[in-house]
Amino acid sequence: MFSGEVLGRGVSTQKRRSDATAIPAGCDPAEAARRAHHGWLNDAMKPGDATGVRSNIASMVELARAHGITLILGNLTPADSYWLAPGVKLMPFVADHNRWLQAYASREKIALVDYHAALAGPDGRFLPGLSNVGLHPNRLGFARMGPLAGKALQAALRNRLRQRAR
Repeated sequence: MFSGEVLGRGVSTQKRRSDATAIPAGCDPAEAARRAHHGWLNDAMKPGDATGVRSNIASMVELARAHGITLILGNLTPADSYWLAPGVKLMPFVADHNRWLQAYASREKIALVDYHAALAGPDGRFLPGLSNVGLHPNRLGFARMGPLAGKALQAALRNRLRQRAR
């Protein structure tokens, strides 16, 4: 999704607990400000784990703020199926998580990129051609996501510069 000046960070098939400590002590804020963290969908594989996911996000926000790092959150993409767990229904988890994340980002005054709206059709699933299997975006899906993240990143950096100038 990113190239050049932005470092992407996302890991599939692994629990996101690691993201709570993904901002190391002494991290260069200029480098960390260019990181894009995305994930959390894999936590849907473990029913009832929403509290853990939310706690991890809050911890990551707290750590970022403690290190002077401006965060941009992105909501979950419109995943609806997972071939290794055919009985798991992802859409309710995605909808619930995205509602919570929107409220959290608003309350904490953190920019939120709405990937879901850019990728979902009226039925809440990926628009045709934007995912190969209904779980993750494909190349075309990421092509839609990149400019949204880029705009949010530029706006966050402008706001950060304005705050420093005060």
